[in-house]
Amino acid sequence: MTDNIIDKADSLMRRHRAFVAGEAMPADSPTAVPPAPTFSAASTEAEAEDIPLLTEVVADDAGAMGLPPLAGGTDIEVLLRERLAAALPRQREVLRHELALWLDEQLPQIVMRVLDGVTDQLVAQINTQARMALLPKLQAALEADNSGLSTED
Repeated sequence: MTDNIIDKADSLMRRHRAFVAGEAMPADSPTAVPPAPTFSAASTEAEAEDIPLLTEVVADDAGAMGLPPLAGGTDIEVLLRERLAAALPRQREVLRHELALWLDEQLPQIVMRVLDGVTDQLVAQINTQARMALLPKLQAALEADNSGLSTED
């Protein structure tokens, strides 16, 4: 029976195949495309008899296919709220765990980079201040001490 249906469908598709543009092929070629069908009132009625029609009425019963029956808008909303309430504690725990892991792994590295930058900046600023303020005072003190030694000789 299945082969019979497939054969009918195949013959139907061959009769109604649209013309494919391209190089003309000999009619005896296995890949030859038959000419496009011409439509007239008489041929349309004859061909319409070959086209299978759906005659069985299918019930709109979701339960027949194993699906849950369709619920109203308020039922869906209640169901979604219940699922959300059940999922939130798990999601909060997952988020808390991921945040704790990230803080344990990344925060010390970030703080160290910032502190390294602050340390470098502090050392550079101390060097600058020492050159500008301390060095002249030290040079003046050494000159004063050296001038005192030279007068004693």
